[in-house]
Amino acid sequence: MQLFAWTTCLWPGLSRLWVGGKWLGLFSSLMFAVLLNVAMTCQFIWTDVIAPEMMLGLWSIVGLIWVIGILDGVQYMISNKPIATDVSDSVSDEQQSSPRETEEPVDLFIEARDAYLQGNWIKASEVASQLVEQDRSDVAAWLLLIAVNRRCNEIEEASRLLKLLTSQAGSSIENGNWTLQVRQEATLIEQARTRLQGNGVAA
Repeated sequence: MQLFAWTTCLWPGLSRLWVGGKWLGLFSSLMFAVLLNVAMTCQFIWTDVIAPEMMLGLWSIVGLIWVIGILDGVQYMISNKPIATDVSDSVSDEQQSSPRETEEPVDLFIEARDAYLQGNWIKASEVASQLVEQDRSDVAAWLLLIAVNRRCNEIEEASRLLKLLTSQAGSSIENGNWTLQVRQEATLIEQARTRLQGNGVAA
């Protein structure tokens, strides 16, 4: 599923839409699709509509936009890497160090992570909540649960859960080097809050 998330870079705007839920990403994706369809239609169906020299220019524009879109997608994925992808790597490391102790929680986390990446917010929330109930120090599960609420625009709930995480699993955050991820999630929550307030939507 991590590979699938990165393949969104191959279509202009799709990374911004998939990772950040940005309207600009949807607009860019649709515009590129329209431009590509026009170019293919003129190339293979309406062959007498545009002169060959103009077709070359049209395909050059399509190619240029595609390359720029890939570069933009990669940059956006790096700077806005999904929480589920971040935490799954750390959980995999824990699984390698003590597989028998973490086998069941890791299986559940993978289930929650996959549901998150598929946009199945209800299932991701249910499984992540189960993991948190089983182990209040499971920072990965906390972050995934918080991310689900943020993606569902439940900003106040996400903010409340983040406060619970820092108060109940503070030592685990420091010992497990989760400080950066926690700060990143706090920033994403505030960005989402600002966006919703700008759109006139109550968080």
